[in-house]
Amino acid sequence: MAGRGRKKADIMEQEDVLQAVIIADSFDVRFAPITKDIPRALMPVANRPLLEYTLHFLVAAGIQEIFVFCCAHANKIIKYLNDTGWTSDKAPCQVTTQVSEDSLSPGDALRLIYDRSLIRTDFVLVMGDLVSTINLQPIIQQHKQRRLKDKVTVMTMLFREAAPRHHTRSSDDDVVLVTERDTNRVLHYQMVEGQSKLDLPLDLFSDQSDLDIRYNLLDCHVSVCSPQVPQLFADNFDYQTRNDFVRGILVHEEIMGNQVQAHVVTDEYAARVSSPPMYDAVSKDILQRWTYPLVPDNRLSSQEQEGFYTLRRHHVYRGRDVFLDHDSVLEENVVIGPGTRIGSHTTISNSVIGQNCVIGDNVSLEGAYLWDNVTLGSSCSLTQCIVCSGVTIADRVVVEPSCVLALNVEVGPDVHLPAGTRVSLHPMQTPGAEDDFQEPTETVQHQTYQPDRIGTEGKGYIWEGDDDQDSLVAAMWGLRLEQEDSSSEESEESSEEEDNLDEENSPPDDIRIFYTEVLDSMQRAIEENINADNLILEINSSKYAYNISMQELNVCVVRCVLESAHLRASLMATASEYLAALKPNERMYAYNISMQELNVCVVRCVLESAHLRASLMATASEYLAALKPRKNERMYAYNISMQELNVCVVRCVLESAHLRALLLATASEYLAALKPLLQPMKGLLKNYIRNSESQQDCLMALEEYFGTHLNISAVLVSVLNFLYNEDILEEDSILKWYRHTAPSSTVPQKAQQQVRTAATKFIQWLQEAEEESEEDSD
Repeated sequence: MAGRGRKKADIMEQEDVLQAVIIADSFDVRFAPITKDIPRALMPVANRPLLEYTLHFLVAAGIQEIFVFCCAHANKIIKYLNDTGWTSDKAPCQVTTQVSEDSLSPGDALRLIYDRSLIRTDFVLVMGDLVSTINLQPIIQQHKQRRLKDKVTVMTMLFREAAPRHHTRSSDDDVVLVTERDTNRVLHYQMVEGQSKLDLPLDLFSDQSDLDIRYNLLDCHVSVCSPQVPQLFADNFDYQTRNDFVRGILVHEEIMGNQVQAHVVTDEYAARVSSPPMYDAVSKDILQRWTYPLVPDNRLSSQEQEGFYTLRRHHVYRGRDVFLDHDSVLEENVVIGPGTRIGSHTTISNSVIGQNCVIGDNVSLEGAYLWDNVTLGSSCSLTQCIVCSGVTIADRVVVEPSCVLALNVEVGPDVHLPAGTRVSLHPMQTPGAEDDFQEPTETVQHQTYQPDRIGTEGKGYIWEGDDDQDSLVAAMWGLRLEQEDSSSEESEESSEEEDNLDEENSPPDDIRIFYTEVLDSMQRAIEENINADNLILEINSSKYAYNISMQELNVCVVRCVLESAHLRASLMATASEYLAALKPNERMYAYNISMQELNVCVVRCVLESAHLRASLMATASEYLAALKPRKNERMYAYNISMQELNVCVVRCVLESAHLRALLLATASEYLAALKPLLQPMKGLLKNYIRNSESQQDCLMALEEYFGTHLNISAVLVSVLNFLYNEDILEEDSILKWYRHTAPSSTVPQKAQQQVRTAATKFIQWLQEAEEESEEDSD
């Protein structure tokens, strides 16, 4: 009896073991030709293999047994797990590999898992390219409790809230999800894949009364599964992916009785490195610490050395034994691996440098990802590219965005690689022979190196893609641009029809209307002393109503603060200034102006008033919108009486005079009006100006405002000083803006230079303060 009791206890203990399956194979060619030499799961992201992030995520969730499914490069994955101690007795969980050379999809992998009878209880299914900080434990418990009440739930899918244009949302995983509001049961799951229209089954609305239809979700590709899931894959050989599985369950729900649940997280992080754009996006999120504790300076396992990286200002991570010439600059979001040497006058930003790299003098790296043991010559420029381990780039090489240099390639000297160039030591195979899940084979090399394209010292083959691959390469680091291009093509097709429409029937400019609403809200907040938090809520509600991007919002908020001061300056106009602006007849006689000249002058004043109404956003369309108030049309649109209309017209005439006086305001008058506004608006600015990108938006808004009001440009120094002292603008952001003049559609280049001239004193003070701090530290 005692033996039977122990046996039953062992069985119960086995059933309580938390299991997970990692599909450590990509089954696609998105990272070709890199994946000819290395599996995606072992590609370094922020100088850590992707698989390391996935394993740590599962260990943090309390997973006790992990099966790593391998197909291509299985021997390399097994070696990595052995070398790093994941398969040893000291590992935090039991990790075993399952190898199949014949599998062609995740569905095949799960069928093999079923055939080997590996799954005994509920398990977690993830891909091997996942980076996540989601706390899985309560989600697993909810799934188990739900199954205790009702066995029909076979899977709980995890989603994260993310806007449609969020940088971690891939177009390949764009999904529309329909769930039952009370239970979160999935009723409809549809991949959008760039479609502009969506068809939903009518029975969704006839059978259910309370639905959630959501397009603001990112599919984390994390699923808590019941033990029946592998069997369902085995019974249905048309299930090749998890998406096939979910659609099959929903279609046959009434027959089979199985259901899928959705769980949505809001504050935690999850994203797959499923494509080059996602590689770039996830890398930047790691550097900016959105994935904490999965950050470079944090030790994830006992195999990693303590203090391997140290964190410095502006998200700069430096490894041990790094040599950096004192003239070189690490701007922001940079990882420098141990043992790397960087020459003089080199600038690096938004980039990751691996271990033991050698970088020459006068090099510029922006959004570049260099793996281990890369040698980079002098006077090179690399932008948004992946340079794999062992690559050698000679002097004076320019690498444009979306380029990929696979392992041990050599390029240069004096070469310009166009955008989208892919170079590998493996000749490109014939169509159909190349995939991401086959081991490289020895082939007869009919191709030869092309010194005119990769340099006289170059070693490697240019991969020329077909139409589908070319579109894939074009999408690297630019999925949103591709979507915008497709939408622009549609707009061009209908442009002939739109040209025939009357201009007055065109929809209003959302940005202009939003700007006006924010300015009104800000004026009311000043007059009524409204709390900054309430003002932020009001501005945010307007943002979502008009579909305004964060960059447009940041620029708008800064410009509204500046214009509010201008309006205050106009209200502080003296009686004589106002009278001078209001009495054109008196000036007519004083200057012996004829009636014809007076009429011309009045017309010009009307035109100038329209410019003022455009609120400094004076493009041609905005100016026209301000010039054509359509008095009677607006009267009827807002149900205004004739008396109210007459009063409004008179007040507008008086206010136009106030606005004319505004243009006469000196810098000292404007500063006097601005100072009382800056302190109350500090909380508002800090809410929106949070990172380096938004700081550049703020500086761009300052440049545009003072560039169109050069008569008060001297105030810029005071504004910059206030924003710097309040930690709204950082020193590096200000210097970056000052040194790099970006083209502007609203401010002439000459005016941009005048604005920078006005800021020179503050810039000199910043540089002197920095030199003094460096001397003190020495």
